[in-house]
Amino acid sequence: FDFIMAKDTRAAVFLQGRYGIYLTDSWNKKSIGLTDCGGIVERWDETKPEAIKGFEGTAPPTNVCRAPGLWQHMKVIFRAPHVGENGVKSSNAAFEEVYLNGTLLHQQVQLSGPSRNALFADEKAKEPLVFQSENGPLALKNIRHRTISPLNATVRGLKYRYYKSEFKNNDFPDLSKLTVSAQDSLSQLTGNIGLGDEVYALDMNGIINLPSQDNYTMSLLTSGMGRLYIDDQLIIDRVTNRWINSFYTKQVPLAAGEHAIRLVYVKNYGEQKPGLVLTIKGVNTDLLNLNDAASTPNRDYPNPIFLKPQGSPYLLRSFLNYNNKNLTHTISVGDPDQVNYSYDLKQGALIQIWRGDFLDVTNMWLDRGEPQLAIPRGSVITLSDAPALAVLEDANTAWPDSVAFDDLQNKGYTLDESRAPSFRYVTQGANVSDKISNGENGASLVRQFVVSNAPANFYCRIASGNKIDLISKGLYRVDDKSYYIRIDKSYKPVLRQTQKGTELIVPIQNAGGSLNYSLTW
Repeated sequence: FDFIMAKDTRAAVFLQGRYGIYLTDSWNKKSIGLTDCGGIVERWDETKPEAIKGFEGTAPPTNVCRAPGLWQHMKVIFRAPHVGENGVKSSNAAFEEVYLNGTLLHQQVQLSGPSRNALFADEKAKEPLVFQSENGPLALKNIRHRTISPLNATVRGLKYRYYKSEFKNNDFPDLSKLTVSAQDSLSQLTGNIGLGDEVYALDMNGIINLPSQDNYTMSLLTSGMGRLYIDDQLIIDRVTNRWINSFYTKQVPLAAGEHAIRLVYVKNYGEQKPGLVLTIKGVNTDLLNLNDAASTPNRDYPNPIFLKPQGSPYLLRSFLNYNNKNLTHTISVGDPDQVNYSYDLKQGALIQIWRGDFLDVTNMWLDRGEPQLAIPRGSVITLSDAPALAVLEDANTAWPDSVAFDDLQNKGYTLDESRAPSFRYVTQGANVSDKISNGENGASLVRQFVVSNAPANFYCRIASGNKIDLISKGLYRVDDKSYYIRIDKSYKPVLRQTQKGTELIVPIQNAGGSLNYSLTW
């Protein structure tokens, strides 16, 4: 569901009217606790001593709350308690996952009973969803729910062919050119049949029986390489090297009934532990593991490496995944106040902003760090990867999607006394300084352009989106209350409609070579 709050609102959502999650205006708080946005409401026992009346509440691990007046999104995966016809509870309720603004806050939190201020004291299998405001207005939209049922899929008739080989490279082997070392039947899909070899390939074939037509999501995790085929069609092609680090996932529309399933697993490095997980789920069904339990890895692959700025901003060069493409000349800046952003040095583009924790750098600093990919950990708002500055024939000319690689010459960056960077470059003959720094108390990001030798018809694009609204003098709201832009009206900004939506642009000549604006979210 989506929700929007006024300043200082204190509210909560109660699953089944019993198990609560706080919806609190916690924007820009530096220290958060149990009652902040996304916290799980504690239980309460008046019979206990004052200091321990409250128990079992869980604070959010990070603050990703948006500013008052902006829409926020919460997603909850909740498992109801199992209560028999005799009224006896055999399993607790649980928040399996709680997301706020796309950031995972909680996993597998057991709930032994109703929260404080719940509408009901008993526990049942089905009850209503309740929103409750203690103080301040709360607006809601897009409230959706679906019931997730067990998936009754089965796999039968499994047989395997086993190949012993050296696999000296990371190319997927052509099994038709290898000699079968062993073959037999299987009871379940597995990553290890116990022959003791350090490297091998295992080719498994069988029949999967599905209870209904659905768009099934299939996910494969392996140590080494793997390929999944359904009805002789390649569904997942996992060609990777040593580490078990992520699932490869594909959604497949399949009819009810029987389908041929083939899974090829290649353990191509001796130091690997055998590991294979294959899961399937429908749109409204629970996740089902198709492999044997022994093949599921013990998650002993290395712990993630998180980067947390201490005392002053931290600047990190890396690759970044942006809209499913890798950007190679990027820098991310994290602040101890948890106001963070990423910048494309070859486009002069502010590409994303986020609140919360800074970066997961596991793919950069673990082992050889081959992907060199940094991953934001907070609630990301994606901006544009197009250049911020461009020459337009007139105010109706389409904004360019990019700058040719050699048409923007980087001149490095300088740091002020607070370590806020000013990125310097030359484009279209203009000398540009692009400084991005924290606003007062971390409430916003402030961007300041200083441009000299600007050509004629040189513009700055402040924002682009499906919709941009002017809500007061100099204050704009972007994409249905996603974030705010504040810019001095003396710059005479122009709101214009394009084939892709709305843009807010400013002629650099109106700014006298110096342009400032801020982003708040």
